[in-house]
Amino acid sequence: MKIKLLVLLFLSAFTFTAFGQRVGNDGFEELDETERNLALVLQEFATNIKEHYYAGNYAETISLSKKALQISKNTNPLPHQFEIRSFLGNTYLRLDDLTKAESEFKENLSEAKMSDNEEAIMGATIDLGNLYRLQKKPEKAISTFLEAGIIAEKRNDSKRIFIINYNIAEIYIIDEKNYSLATNYINKAEEHVGKLDIFFEEAFGIIKGYYYLNSENVEKSIFHFEKSISSAKKFNHIDELTNAYAGLVDAYELAGNDKASLRTYKLLDSLKRKQFSIDKEEYKQNIDIKQQNEQIKQKLKSSQLENALIKERIFRNNIVFYGVLLVIIVLSILLFSLWKASKKRRKLILDLKHKNEKYLEAKEQSEKLAKAKSKFFSTITHDLRTPLYGIIGLTNTLVDEPELKCYQHEIKTLKFSADYLLALINDLLHVNKIDSKKGAILDYQQFSIRQLMADLVESLQYMKTQNNNTLEVVFDEKIPNYVVGDRLRLSQILMNLMANALKFTHSGNIKTYIKTQKIVEDKISIKFEIEDDGIGIPKGKQELIFEEFHQIENTGTFHGTGLGLNIVSKLLNQMESKIYLESDGLKGSMFYFTIEFSLLNSPKESKTDNLLAENIKVLDGKKVLIVEDNIINQLVTKKILSKYKMDFDVANNGLEAVEFAHKIEYDLILMDINMPVMDGIIATEKIRVFNEMVPIILLTAVDLQDFDERFQNLKYDDVIIKPYAMNSFLGTLIKHF
Repeated sequence: MKIKLLVLLFLSAFTFTAFGQRVGNDGFEELDETERNLALVLQEFATNIKEHYYAGNYAETISLSKKALQISKNTNPLPHQFEIRSFLGNTYLRLDDLTKAESEFKENLSEAKMSDNEEAIMGATIDLGNLYRLQKKPEKAISTFLEAGIIAEKRNDSKRIFIINYNIAEIYIIDEKNYSLATNYINKAEEHVGKLDIFFEEAFGIIKGYYYLNSENVEKSIFHFEKSISSAKKFNHIDELTNAYAGLVDAYELAGNDKASLRTYKLLDSLKRKQFSIDKEEYKQNIDIKQQNEQIKQKLKSSQLENALIKERIFRNNIVFYGVLLVIIVLSILLFSLWKASKKRRKLILDLKHKNEKYLEAKEQSEKLAKAKSKFFSTITHDLRTPLYGIIGLTNTLVDEPELKCYQHEIKTLKFSADYLLALINDLLHVNKIDSKKGAILDYQQFSIRQLMADLVESLQYMKTQNNNTLEVVFDEKIPNYVVGDRLRLSQILMNLMANALKFTHSGNIKTYIKTQKIVEDKISIKFEIEDDGIGIPKGKQELIFEEFHQIENTGTFHGTGLGLNIVSKLLNQMESKIYLESDGLKGSMFYFTIEFSLLNSPKESKTDNLLAENIKVLDGKKVLIVEDNIINQLVTKKILSKYKMDFDVANNGLEAVEFAHKIEYDLILMDINMPVMDGIIATEKIRVFNEMVPIILLTAVDLQDFDERFQNLKYDDVIIKPYAMNSFLGTLIKHF
């Protein structure tokens, strides 16, 4: 540890010398008169600071350094300014205050870089390298010394080149014990040591002695230690002499010369005792100096505290007067503001109360209108669907009558008109349900996309024929047989898009492509594309057609409500998807969207897929009770049941149905909901009191989404919505026999 301290001392000293070399009469040539006078003052400060530093008077060194730096605070960097800050940082090093030392060295480096002073940069960088070494950060110290070495080489500064390489070599030898890495720096230092005074040669001889000692070249190690001892004795350099003797003891011991080692050790011990006495005296002097510095600091603090107390008393006396005055003014302003704010607040409260009353009235009115609208749609759709059931049902039966084959065209035209009217009613109902958010819950179930498309194509046959179009569905081979999703919503979307394509195309082709987009674990994304070669959609109209009741202006050839695409857009939004359109505006359009479905590991075969073909005979001879108040609907239902050889009774209301069920054992009951005397809900509840086994199927025009709390605990088995598809009706009956 002694050798490290020694090197730090002479490195710092030479740093100051380098700074001092810049300060002479020639150093002030480029300064104006004010700066020149200030530089002379700093020069005098630097001389006094140096004397106090080497005398060990660190308190005075710190005090003078701070005063000097305060004087030059708001000026450009001047000669001696960097030297003074370096003395201050090294003083903190002497007092083991490494934090303050680091702050001063970094400040010195920052100002040196700002003023582009290479000599000052080099000195501050060496100071930082010494600091990092004392902080036991060898890697950081070496990199810092190397930064300074670049400047030293550039300036061909032999002293700095020697100091930097010596210090790095010493870190590798003494601290890191890495002698191979030290070799290059030893050689570099040796190139410049001959140009320096004897003090450098002594220090370098000692480090070379340790280098050769650890390289096991004992003869060279002894040579360099003895050479340093000879020089140190001549100039009475006690620290160097002590370090050289210590190294020589180890060298003789390694050489096996015990006598020489013992003799040298005795000389070392004697020297250490002598040095200890000197160090002890210096330590006592340092303690006295520190105590004196502390006393000075305490006196200074007391004086400063007394001055601060006097100033504080004066300040308090002034502040009391102005404070009272300010409080009076503030209170006056506050009282006035409170009065004004209170007046404004009362007005705001009255206005807010009035607006809240209007808002509540408007909200209540809006809720009433919404309920009235919902009730109106529910009632009107029921009242429209009921006669339509009769019309569609009768046309379905008339189509199969052999006597009426000559009127097939007229009957199919009638059926198409009824289907079109039903689609219009359903569109209005869908818009109402989507807007009222009743239809927001998705109904996930297993279904076959191929079967769904087959049903849609069949239902659109008449429309296809009417406009002389072809209708084709193309499946990607990766499309699975069954998926899980909302079948009803998907069918509504595809029905609207395919019907639109058929309606706006004449003697053309409509193709529906069903493609696999991606499969991730148990999810599949399927893209649906509906492409036609009918009339195009102008670019400027492509966004508008998805709005309610909007149609492209035409000559009257195409008719409709303008709700279909709006319904498609809203339904896809519920299914977290979006409709896209491509059309050049002249001919042809393509609508497409993508929906994610769930895959089934082991899909269950749908019973209804092959139900009709295999089990239609199960209907023969079954006894059914028809509960229906509308005579036409009775007629339609009776014709269907008669066609499939079923027996039936007809009850005109719920009360009659209860009486029939009491007397006769039925295989199944078809129950309407809205009837006079007693409705289907009450009738079902009364029948369940004495018969829990008979299947009761609600045959109603009430939409499933309009089922309220009355249906929640009702013990019915299934629902058929009027008007219905024949296959769906028969499949539901077979399922419950």
